[in-house]
Amino acid sequence: MTDTPRVGLVLGAGGITGQAFHSGFLAGLADATGWDARDASVVVGTSAGSWVATYLRFGISGPDLAAAYADEPMTPEGKALADRQNPDPSPPLPEGGRLRLGVPSIPSLLGAARAPCDFRLIAVLAAALTPGPMPTTGWAESLHGLTGDAWPDRPLWIPALRRRDARRVVFGRDDRTPSVAAAVAASSAVPGYCEPAVIDGVEYIDGAAYSPTNADLLRDTPEKLDLAIVSSPMSASEWTGASERALHSLRLALETWALRRAGIPTVVFAPDAETLDVLGPSSRDRARRPAVVHHVRELAATRAESGAFAALTP
Repeated sequence: MTDTPRVGLVLGAGGITGQAFHSGFLAGLADATGWDARDASVVVGTSAGSWVATYLRFGISGPDLAAAYADEPMTPEGKALADRQNPDPSPPLPEGGRLRLGVPSIPSLLGAARAPCDFRLIAVLAAALTPGPMPTTGWAESLHGLTGDAWPDRPLWIPALRRRDARRVVFGRDDRTPSVAAAVAASSAVPGYCEPAVIDGVEYIDGAAYSPTNADLLRDTPEKLDLAIVSSPMSASEWTGASERALHSLRLALETWALRRAGIPTVVFAPDAETLDVLGPSSRDRARRPAVVHHVRELAATRAESGAFAALTP
């Protein structure tokens, strides 16, 4: 290992409480190890995680993000960056809603036949959902004040699902044509609740429709990683009986198995039963953000102090 470990950071989906989860986790790591997540060699951010990943790549630290999500003062440097965002005119995502499944597209079914190993039924079904009423343009306009049009020099990979054929596209790796802000809006366009994000005439939806973490992308980094760190609010570190979390945990287990098989040590940080209680039943509950940040920050620091993230220390 080099003096400075090459770390791949994966920030998964999870709504507004998921963003608070990520920020508490990164702040807790910084508290216990001194590691600055802005130094990650590559950052993969899906849906809610794409926001936190973007903030990191544009200079906002984990502790400053924790302060922001906990409604506490940021450092002057962090606040100056955060203040570059434009006001977001978007209303909150609706809590309920009636999801309507349409007919899967012919290209998605043909794509499944051509590449059955890459077939994801959940992705095809998500792409077939009738679009919801929530626009994503306001999110892109808000974030664009911070990001501008240029991509950061260091790798920032933002997965989204191309709706016409239910295929994953990784903005920042496969395509750097759209702005980062547009890519984040695409990765966050929850199917059935949001309008698809349209980039160059092509519709995209939430990258979590392919995988809540997309951790497998770290197998293909430009240089071999010394460590992969996965923050996954939508899975669980222990059996909870919730079928959805069980499926997400299984998907993540397969992805991390592939990383370890490729010789990349991998550490996963996911909610335990107590953390799930703090997160609550709705990933859109903004009122829970401060409690999530403080709980997860303490939990992450405790786990780091036990040696789980020893590889972060040269």
